[in-house]
Amino acid sequence: MNLRSLLLHMDQEKEERNFGDLFRDCFQELYGTADVLAFVIRGHLYCESALTQLLEANFKNPNAIDVDRLQYRTKVELCVALGLIDPSLTPGLHKLGLLRNKFGHNLTYVATEVDQRDFVNTVKSSLGAPAKFYLSRGRKFPNGLRRCILALWIPLQIHLAFLTGHSEELLPAILDTIISMWGTTPGGAKERLKQALDEVLNL
Repeated sequence: MNLRSLLLHMDQEKEERNFGDLFRDCFQELYGTADVLAFVIRGHLYCESALTQLLEANFKNPNAIDVDRLQYRTKVELCVALGLIDPSLTPGLHKLGLLRNKFGHNLTYVATEVDQRDFVNTVKSSLGAPAKFYLSRGRKFPNGLRRCILALWIPLQIHLAFLTGHSEELLPAILDTIISMWGTTPGGAKERLKQALDEVLNL
């Protein structure tokens, strides 16, 4: 199955499964694999899927355009132009696209600490305070790459959930995510979630 087919399959799955369950599955795929190539490709794919869903959910005539045929960068810019995501996500999403292309255009490419430092600096400078939520710990290479991807994908999922009426399904899944990432208690996770939501929704 190629990437385009997998993306289409993910879009079909979301109609059949609970939004929160899909979030948990995707998070485990990103957070649970040690293979850099795997989580970079998957992270890019998941971000692109969220962008696609945001566009399709907000077009007045979605059948007038095949969103899946649009380039990733175009989807990012369209979402910003339509006010679906905050412009502060743009530099990080573009950086993720560039990193994904390094793997896509060179089968022998191996990510380096320079890639991670460049990605982390981009996410920190563009997202500001919300970036601390993801990058405050666990940045030993290559985990910094993984956390940068999560810093982009999770806000996209939050925006998508609120815009499509799935927030009640997503919030318990995000609590589980926070507990996994920080090893905190449910009470501590709720406090972190409250802070994160305030920051994300005020982007």
